[in-house]
Amino acid sequence: DRELPAHGGNPWDRPPLLIASSQLAKRKDRQPDLLAAQPWDLILVDEAHHARRKDFLQLERNRPNRLLELLRQLKPKTKSLLLLTATPMQIHPVEVWDLLALLGLGGKWGAGEENFLRFFGEVRKPTFSEIDWEFVLKMVRDELATGGRIDPMFASEAQRQLGPVEWHQLQELLSATDPTGQIKALSERGRAFLVEMVRRHTPLRRLAQRNTRSLLRKYQERGILKETVPTREPKSVWIPFRDEERDLYNRIEEYISDF
Repeated sequence: DRELPAHGGNPWDRPPLLIASSQLAKRKDRQPDLLAAQPWDLILVDEAHHARRKDFLQLERNRPNRLLELLRQLKPKTKSLLLLTATPMQIHPVEVWDLLALLGLGGKWGAGEENFLRFFGEVRKPTFSEIDWEFVLKMVRDELATGGRIDPMFASEAQRQLGPVEWHQLQELLSATDPTGQIKALSERGRAFLVEMVRRHTPLRRLAQRNTRSLLRKYQERGILKETVPTREPKSVWIPFRDEERDLYNRIEEYISDF
């Protein structure tokens, strides 16, 4: 209930701490003042998934909406950027890349979304032999060269289960120009650890922190969190569509996918 005096100058520079609606900040008439303000120590964006591109069927166009455009311009003007969201991907995996790119992606991961999308497409393939291991290992090598590091807990467990010799073979794969022969020499367990190794060492793992109910319960046990964490037991129940419901569902699905 206290009005701030307006003495001219940039309103974004006046208080040291600001809470503002993203709807207000992204407005065309507000953006110039915000972008002209002094650099920030921290920008915290809630509901960050609203920062997204306009086109998903034509990725090469990469037209950001106003919020994503604003954050891309603010990126070099802040020391720290924290993005909060419960739904980092709504329609297309490229939305995750767009958010990670705001946090700083180096090398092949940050050059464009193509490598990012291809990498996760490869590691999701149903069989080990289908994966393009040369490409996947090249991407992991790039991650380790641009800020990532081998997870010490993973390394310890891999060495314990595989033994020092096969764990050394796994590490050598990261620098091999043609890993095909070395991969064939791995045991079944060694292959399982290889899959886990490439999944674990990505910018997504490094830059994103996922908070789940199990983590909240640990906070509760330590007395950090006082609130109740709900326990849920979801059950899948099959409810068949009536003909008119199926027709409506298909039409809505077509509308969402194509328009």
